Amino acid sequence: MPLWLESMLRVPSLHLTLVTGSSRLRERRSVRWVHISELPDPSPWLQGGELLLTTGCVIGQSERMQREFVRRLDETGCVGIGFSMGTGGEPLPGMVDEAKIRNFPLFTIPHEVPLMAITSWVSDYLNQERNQVLTRAMQMHRAVLRSVLHGGGLAGVVKSSAAYLPEFSFLLFDYYGRLVAEHWGGTALPDPAQAFSAISKPLRDQERVSTEVEGAEVTAAVVRVPHEVEAVLLVAGTRGMQEHELLLFEQALTGIGIELTRLRSFRLERRRQVGELLDDVVTAIFDDSVIRLRLARLEIDPGQPYQVLCVHRPEEVSEHALAALIEDSLGTATPMLVGTHDGELYCVVQSESPEPSAAIAKAAEVKGWHGVRVGRSLPRSEVGELLPAMREARLCASAPLTPDVQVRDVTVVGVPGLVAGLHAHPAIGSFVRQVIGPLCEQDRRDGSRLLETVRAYLRHGCRPGAAASDLHIHRHTLSYRLERVHKLTGCDLREGNHFLTFGLALEAYDQGLAQPGQVS
Repeated sequence: MPLWLESMLRVPSLHLTLVTGSSRLRERRSVRWVHISELPDPSPWLQGGELLLTTGCVIGQSERMQREFVRRLDETGCVGIGFSMGTGGEPLPGMVDEAKIRNFPLFTIPHEVPLMAITSWVSDYLNQERNQVLTRAMQMHRAVLRSVLHGGGLAGVVKSSAAYLPEFSFLLFDYYGRLVAEHWGGTALPDPAQAFSAISKPLRDQERVSTEVEGAEVTAAVVRVPHEVEAVLLVAGTRGMQEHELLLFEQALTGIGIELTRLRSFRLERRRQVGELLDDVVTAIFDDSVIRLRLARLEIDPGQPYQVLCVHRPEEVSEHALAALIEDSLGTATPMLVGTHDGELYCVVQSESPEPSAAIAKAAEVKGWHGVRVGRSLPRSEVGELLPAMREARLCASAPLTPDVQVRDVTVVGVPGLVAGLHAHPAIGSFVRQVIGPLCEQDRRDGSRLLETVRAYLRHGCRPGAAASDLHIHRHTLSYRLERVHKLTGCDLREGNHFLTFGLALEAYDQGLAQPGQVS
């Protein structure tokens, strides 16, 4: 327990008598140390929280100096003044009057009690207190570790920590201000939303803040794992925390950090497993029954509808940070898998609504991350449709979006979105080979650039002048190439009847639905 002047005055062996300042005994801070001084102004050497003992021999002949003495000590944060009365038996009148005006604690020490006895008693008490604080800190550390090792989670860590600070209530928020855990102590907590709102802005520039929220004294600090802010711990009470309580507060922060690190390790391992699953889906080395079994082991029901989200990561955002944002923004209520394939983050989520993609985009906005784009596939119900859903989502995420639109649905992408979902169709390879296979073969043989010519012609809306200019050839050369395309494929682009055929074939070829070797 901290040393309060109020408690010290009740110690019989010290024979102390309070003269004035009784109502402020608890308003002042606890006693941090004790000094003996006969200087007329010792305030430059005080830091606040000290108890000053004096005989007043230097200021005894000047009432003005006595008043200045009390004023300066009060303004410095001195806990109180102990006046040794000597043989005269009366405290200095100027000192008493000024202390009464300020309601400043002033007590007398009998001549028979040496000042050294006071300093010795305070020193012993404070040393014992420090030992007790260290002991409690060790006990709290062990309790928090037990909670982590026994699977108590963040709620268990908060409960274990709060047991050692019973006068205070605890609120633990995630980065976005959602309440993760709470424990109500000896005081009513402020409204969680208002409390987080009051501390969130100052915590952007500081690691810790102390303020008042709805009449409660609040101390809050961020929790980093390892360098990124993952949570915010808020402690509220009817008073601010003392030094020994701040030490326990640090222990609580450490325990929360350990639990968050454990959760991070679990998440990293799960993402690794999901990434391996996605790789195997793309390479198709296992049949659907194996994929169903692996989904079930990852706590995803393979019989339920799902959608795939692909989240494009800006360069300044780490892969782990973005994956954690996806997991945190969707929470535990929605079954999901988050993993990486070919440099892109995917989220397989068992929901058919647009809410998950909107939640991810909103969380990125709260973080202040620019350039996060979310692509959303069509809802699917079969495990065998997982690959086309991944292609749809990646196509949508790779398309540039406007600043006010960070989520794109495959249904609004047009032809590319239509083609992305055709991967599993048995006829797609044959279709691509039939339409552009002869052109690829001819280009391979003599470098005729027929496929490039078809692309340019379609890209410029079948306008010969613009297409020829883009290819840096004469319009007659363009016409000659288009005629060769007609002879090789039987389709004349100049008649306008085969635009869609070539457009679909080229899009499928570009998305890798038919490999160059297959086409040629």
